[in-house]
Order: sequence, then C-alpha cells, then structure tokens
Amino acid sequence: MSGFNRRTGAQLRRICASDKALGAELKQMQVKLRMQRTAASASAAAAANGTKAAARALTPESLVYKEGRPALKIYRDEPVMEFPDLKSEEWRARLTGVLDMLRFAVRAVGRIEISDHSEFHNGDSVGTGWLVRKDVLVTNRHVARVFARKNGKGFEFQPNAGLGRVSARVDFLEEDRRAASMERKVVEILHIEDDAGPDMAFLRIGSQDPLPEPVELAGDQSQPHTWVAAIGYPGFDSSIPDSDQLERLYHGVFDKKRIAPGEVMGYDNSVLLHDCSTLNANSGSLVLDLHTGRAVGLHFSGVYQIENRAVPAPIVEQRLRALGL
Repeated sequence: MSGFNRRTGAQLRRICASDKALGAELKQMQVKLRMQRTAASASAAAAANGTKAAARALTPESLVYKEGRPALKIYRDEPVMEFPDLKSEEWRARLTGVLDMLRFAVRAVGRIEISDHSEFHNGDSVGTGWLVRKDVLVTNRHVARVFARKNGKGFEFQPNAGLGRVSARVDFLEEDRRAASMERKVVEILHIEDDAGPDMAFLRIGSQDPLPEPVELAGDQSQPHTWVAAIGYPGFDSSIPDSDQLERLYHGVFDKKRIAPGEVMGYDNSVLLHDCSTLNANSGSLVLDLHTGRAVGLHFSGVYQIENRAVPAPIVEQRLRALGL
C-alpha cells in the first residue's frame, strides 16, 4: 500500500474511533461505495478504455474528505446541506442543531481583498479574517504581509511603484450564487507578529455602517475530539495531488464562503491541530467550537492528509490585551 493510502486509511480509522456516530455512518457509506465500485469495475472491464480518473474517484480513501469532513457552501449566513455523493445525516443533524450560533459566527468572517497591487488583480482574494473586537479583524501574518509591512515601531500599507500604496478591504459576504456584497475598508494595520511569534495579525476595519458582531474567544484550550468548524474562503489549490478529489469536494466553486466541520486533533506545543477541510485561501479562517459558539483557533496552515494547524484562541486573546485592543 502506498504512503498516501496508508495515511488516508489511518485518518479514516481515527475518525471512526473518535466519533462513534459518524464512524458508524462512514462504515455504512463504505458498503455503498464498495457496491458502486464493484459495479464500476464490471462496467470498466466491459469497456474498451477505462480511465484512471474513474478508478481514483471510487477509492474508499477519499471518503474521509468527501463525507467525514465536508466543505459546505454558505448561503444567507447558513450552511447549504449539500453533501458530495453520499449524504451525511450525522453532520446535517449536528449543524442544523446549532444554526443560530453558526449564523452569528458566519457573519463575522470576511474575505480579504486587495487593490492597487502590481502582482494581483483588483479585488483578488488573499485570505480570510474575522472580527475579534468591534472593529478589529484577525488574520494571519503571512496574509497581512501581502499588503502591509512593519515601519519602525508601527505598520503601514505596502508601497506600489507608480500606484501609491496597496489598499485592502474585507467582504463579509462573497457567497456562492449571491450577488450582494458587504465590503468594508481596512483603515489601519494594528499589528503584525514577528516571525518568531504566532502567525497572526490585527487590522482595523472602518465603516459608517454597522459591522457584524465579533466572535467571542475561548478562554481555555479545547479538548481533543471537540467538534469544530473552519469558516473561510478556500481557493483552488494546485498543490493538492488528487485534483479529482478536490473537484468532487468543492464542486468547482472556490473563493466563496464555506464551513468545514471536523474535530480538534490535539496540540503540538502551542499549536492547535484540527482536521477540517481547508485550502490555500483558508488562511486566517475562524475555527469555531460547535458546542459553545466560541472561537478556539485561527487557522494558518496544514499538512496534506495529516493535519491542519491553528493559533489557539487564548494566545489571540493574550496578544489583543497586550496591545490594548
């Protein structure tokens, strides 16, 4: 068995072991998938040319990401319960039971877009951010550095030769099949962590119109196996080796607001590990506790087929207080 298949098989076993209800559902889905696979194999044998892509699409390893860890579209601030291929009644029930809490959190999450940047088109998405104070957005250091930099003891927007300075804004909507937008300008770079610190930055959002309410930060570290969801704007990721799997999971729709449920895997020193489905532009996503409605982490990176990583919420809160925010 290849290393790729061993990793996906191990993750499937871990999900089944840590989440009995979802695990039982996954096992039932495996039976259905095997039946589909058998039928597809018979059909392929009869055909003159079976494609490798068709075989890949029916491997049970992809089940972890297609059903165990879906990435659902958001429409009018709530998840669209459309699951790839096989339905997940477990996640449907869990998310339906906390819709009011989800709506509140979803509204606070926005897509960070930039203008006047020679390397990007106007309005290009560079990541995700979410409100932690009335007018303060948290995102990743590596996202903020696309358009901002340190200047002495403070911070400023990046200069752009011949175009003045780069500007940034946040759109708190950007949902699939929804033309409306809710754009707010980034008016100040409050803080960008040094390389030795956690991957986070704080931006001030200006607006004469009301902003969404901020998400409360959890005061303690979340326990392993806590149900969580990453809320953000996944973009197409060419580094994913299985493009067919990526297409099935996201239906070819990228850079739109999504919610991806999963669980806390544990901690690696001061980093929270989770297994929600994420892609490149998920950087800066809110990792939300589905029991309490509080933020447990700020997503910043991941290792394909292994784990995703987030700055724990208590560290975000500590830095906010140290900065007087």
